[in-house]
Amino acid sequence: MKQLKTKLFVKNIYSKGGFELAFVTYPAGIAMSYAPNLWGILFFGCLLFLGIDSAFSMIIAFTTVIEDAWFAKRWKLNKPVLTAIVCVVGFLLGFIYLFDTGYFLMDIADHYLSDWCLMLIGFVQAVACGWFIRHPTKRREWVSSLSFSMICASLWLSHWE
Repeated sequence: MKQLKTKLFVKNIYSKGGFELAFVTYPAGIAMSYAPNLWGILFFGCLLFLGIDSAFSMIIAFTTVIEDAWFAKRWKLNKPVLTAIVCVVGFLLGFIYLFDTGYFLMDIADHYLSDWCLMLIGFVQAVACGWFIRHPTKRREWVSSLSFSMICASLWLSHWE
C-alpha cells in the first residue's frame, strides 16, 4: 500500500515539473530502487558538483565582462579582488531565497530567466543565421567547415536554394 501511495504521489508531482522533480520525485524513485543509499549519495553528489561547476562558470563569465569594462580598467580592479566582490554580492543576494517565499521567488526566477531567455536566444540565433548566411557560397563554406556528412549537407543546401 505504501508503494502504491508513493507511486501516485510521484505521478502527481511529476506532472507539475519544477524543483519538485529533483528534490521530491527523484528521491522517491531512488528510495524504491535497489541500494537506495548508494544511488542517493551518487544523485545528490552529482547535484552538488553540478551546482559548484555552474557557480564557477557564472562567476568567471560575469567577472570577465566586468573586467573588460571601462570602469574596471579605470579603477584598476584585478581579477581576485573582483571575483571576491562578485562572490560576496552573490552570497548576500542569495539570502532572499532562505525565507518563506524563497521557493516561489526561485520558481519565478527560473521561469523567466530560463524559459523566456532561452526562447529569445534561440530566436535571435535563428535570425542571425538567416541574416548572415544569405549568400550561397558562404552557406557552402559554412556547411563544409562544420564537416557535415555529404547527405546532410546536400539536404541542407537543397532546402535553402
